[in-house]
Amino acid sequence: MKIYSLIVAVAEDNLVIGDGKKILWHLPTDMKSFAEITKKAGVIIIGRTSYETLPTKFRPLPDRVNIVVTRKPSWVPDRDDNVIVVHSLPEALAEAEKLPGEEICVIGGGEIYREALKHIVLDKMYITYVQGNFEGTTTLPKGIFTLLRREYKITKEQKFRVDERHDYPFRIVHYEYTPVIID
Repeated sequence: MKIYSLIVAVAEDNLVIGDGKKILWHLPTDMKSFAEITKKAGVIIIGRTSYETLPTKFRPLPDRVNIVVTRKPSWVPDRDDNVIVVHSLPEALAEAEKLPGEEICVIGGGEIYREALKHIVLDKMYITYVQGNFEGTTTLPKGIFTLLRREYKITKEQKFRVDERHDYPFRIVHYEYTPVIID
C-alpha cells in the first residue's frame, strides 16, 4: 500500500505559498530537506503552474517521476524525461499507483493541495513555516491546521534562525497521521 504525503513551505503570518511566478524565499536548508524527502519518495505530483515556476534547469525535478496536473489539454513539458502529464488529481493518483516505490508526494500548488486535502488521506505532511508576511496570490487552505491539530502528531521539528544563507527564520515540521479511534 502506498504512503501519501504532502510537502509545502508556507508563510506563517498569512499562509501565502506562492505568487505563480517564482519561489518567494531562498532557504537552502529547506530545499535540501525537500530534495531528500521527494527523492526518497520517488514520485511527485505537481500542478502545471507550480511546475513552470521551477527554475528551468530543475525541470523536471531530477531523480523523481514528475506527474504534472494540467487543465490545458495540449500542454507539454519542455523536457519530458520522467514527466507524466495528466488532467486531474484522480488521474495523477492512478498513474502514481502504477509506479514503483512506497511514497507519493504532493508538492503543490494551491489547487492541488486543496484537492489532495479533500480526497486523500495523507499519511504524512512535511510543512516548512517561514516567519514573515509575504505577498502572493496562492495560499494554503486554513482548514489544514484544524486537521493537523485533530488527526496528526508531530514526529520531528527543527528550528532555524537567520544566517548568512537564510534571510528568514523558519521551522520544518514533520507530521504523521494518527486517527482518533473511538471504541
